[in-house]
Amino acid sequence: MEKKQFDVVALGELLVDFTDNGLSTQGNTLFEANPGGAPCNVLAMLKKLDRSCAFVGKVGEDMFGHLLRDVAAEAGICMDYLVFDEAVRTTLAFVKTFPNGDRDFSFYRNPGAEKLMAGCGNNSFLPDRAVTREQLAAVLHRYANWKGLDIKGAGSTAAAISDEKEIAFWALASVRWAVQTDIVPVEESARFAPEEKLTADELNLILAHIG
Repeated sequence: MEKKQFDVVALGELLVDFTDNGLSTQGNTLFEANPGGAPCNVLAMLKKLDRSCAFVGKVGEDMFGHLLRDVAAEAGICMDYLVFDEAVRTTLAFVKTFPNGDRDFSFYRNPGAEKLMAGCGNNSFLPDRAVTREQLAAVLHRYANWKGLDIKGAGSTAAAISDEKEIAFWALASVRWAVQTDIVPVEESARFAPEEKLTADELNLILAHIG
């Protein structure tokens, strides 16, 4: 029997809670950045009970994602299985506390990194749902990074996309990459059409380019 490496391994969300911390000298609300997410909160308590713990999850490749990793690691939690994603941002939650102790949360994610680990939400994956062009660009971008692929195309590094404002924030970097490398072609008008569904012919051409 293999020796157990950890007492507890948790998988789930990891985010930053911004809590009200009074007013500045100018009278503006000050928010304090606190590492949050129930899974790591539980692991931190278990570490105080001398249990070996590891966390599995995803954050954005940004300042908040690195902050969360560093704080959790300092608490003794193994963060070797934390994934950093360049295509999305770490989720932020702004917390308002009322005089009676109740709290109201405002989440900022479109989606946040941890949501990309949960299919389509509500514990569903929706395997038969059609894929949009921006969704495919995001998937291919992450796949190329994961495989370490050096995909070069005829696209200019300054490729223009006429409907860039219609692209979701979480997919923008991936779409730019897909256009610049000619992985996902654009129309002659430089229109990407991010919400359009892919045809079988388009998908075959794209996969042939990568393969």
